[in-house]
Amino acid sequence: MIGFLVPHKDSDLPLYKFVVAVDKIEQLTKIDFLPKLDDASENKLEKSSDYKDWSFN
Repeated sequence: MIGFLVPHKDSDLPLYKFVVAVDKIEQLTKIDFLPKLDDASENKLEKSSDYKDWSFN
């Protein structure tokens, strides 16, 4: 699971440059995206920002 933090402006950067952990998005928005998931699973999913298995074509 990954999040994207994309500035509201034109950019020629590839999409993977905007990948962040979901934790970062939650901190900024003050929204808990997975409130019903147990904390151990939620923390494991939300801390990752590994995009290597994602296709950005």
